[in-house]
Amino acid sequence: MNDSPESNFATRLFERLGPNSQLIDAARGETISTSEIRASIRGTAAAFRSAGLQFGDRVLIGCSLSPASTLAYLGAMYAGLVPVPLEERVLQATGESICIQPVAKAVWTDRDVDCKWVNRPGVLHFRGTYIGSPESSLKPAPRRESDLAALMPTSGSTGVPRLVRVTH
Repeated sequence: MNDSPESNFATRLFERLGPNSQLIDAARGETISTSEIRASIRGTAAAFRSAGLQFGDRVLIGCSLSPASTLAYLGAMYAGLVPVPLEERVLQATGESICIQPVAKAVWTDRDVDCKWVNRPGVLHFRGTYIGSPESSLKPAPRRESDLAALMPTSGSTGVPRLVRVTH
């Protein structure tokens, strides 16, 4: 199969959003509309790309129970990057060793998560949500179904998470 935007998992999800689709943040009692979801995914993808990240680069995503980390995860995938989602506490405590394992080029965190190790040379640090224009013409990265989409950490029976490869 040739490279195709339709093989990009984030693109397939993006295209399935209907006019009444919403992302609900129950903790804050907020909803995010379809146009805001699309704008956030494209905005995050554009921020990653404009920083010089290339197709296949690994990006650690500091996850919390927030829509922002979900949108950052999808934005990375939309841009053709490989997100590695880590719960924020894990990212703070052992993120540096995990960053080295998949040779992550960047780290995304929601808010001001205290990750002093992120300031190491060669690692970009993105913070917060990037909102783009709903009419943005940013195209999704063409991917093959067999291309690496994400690296998902396991709980690690030895105490050290292993990364499982997930394709588009």
